[in-house]
Amino acid sequence: AAWIANPHPDIASAYANVRPGDSARERYARMKKLVEKTPENVEGALALAQAALGQREAARRVLEEALAINRKAFGEQHVRVAGNLNNLGLVQLDDGDAAAAEPNFVAAIAAMGALAGADDPQLGFALNNRARALLELGRRDEAEVVFARTLALRRKHLDASHPSLAETLSWYGVLRCEGDDAERGVAMLNEALVLRRRVFGAAHLSTAQTLALLAACQIHAGRSDQVTPELQAAA
Repeated sequence: AAWIANPHPDIASAYANVRPGDSARERYARMKKLVEKTPENVEGALALAQAALGQREAARRVLEEALAINRKAFGEQHVRVAGNLNNLGLVQLDDGDAAAAEPNFVAAIAAMGALAGADDPQLGFALNNRARALLELGRRDEAEVVFARTLALRRKHLDASHPSLAETLSWYGVLRCEGDDAERGVAMLNEALVLRRRVFGAAHLSTAQTLALLAACQIHAGRSDQVTPELQAAA
């Protein structure tokens, strides 16, 4: 249901990696079924599925082509254009190109805001991604403002167990841990860990990544004595 409402990389990753040890053929078959659930947004869903399977260059090409087609057909302020911009920026960001990604997120946020208003929950995806890009670019004060807005929006509109809430808590927690508020960062990462264990299970990659971030944050906060054997193993 969450994927149908808005195809999202966390959900694509969860589907792709739900059974560790599956072959590429098995993961592809599973992702194909997921993509078929969103025929009205097939290019975005296909690209996110390809990215989750490691086919990142193919995902970028699909999104660049879709963006050009949809811009020509619908103009800048259209839901398909906004979705293409956000998803293209996400692939660029995950490829380490935050400088190229950030303007795409800005454009996506502007288009979504014009279409649905500043309080629309769908804005959370592009907002969170832009905050990540700003963090990567070292623009920490701007990232703080955007993360705070994203977290408030997601707490207001999303179920408490939604994976997107855990995503924002994780990244915002990293920002806090690297700054002067490691205590709050630890609290955010602990909340994200609880959510990801509940949604994905203890063995999922997202859960392991959150454990590793929490261990690093505890050490940064001077809480080495609170780094449990589980956290030590993940770090």
